Amino acid sequence: MDTSGSHSKSLITNDCAVTTSSLILFVFQMFIISIVVIMSIYNLTYNVGDTNMWTALLSSSIGYILPNPKIKFTDETKKSSNNK
Repeated sequence: MDTSGSHSKSLITNDCAVTTSSLILFVFQMFIISIVVIMSIYNLTYNVGDTNMWTALLSSSIGYILPNPKIKFTDETKKSSNNK
């Protein structure tokens, strides 16, 4: 009786379920953030409501979407920094 085949199938199914739920969460978050960005731009354009609040929401949303900047080091840069 070999149960390793059924065990590996359940792992694959669990991985797909995790990936699917992560994808759904990502799409939902991007949908909500895009609504916030569109509403912020609209309200800032037509001077509706408190402009400080809409500016803060817009900048926070854009900051959430954009990735963090990272410095890329080459091998030469790493060697020169180790020699100092």
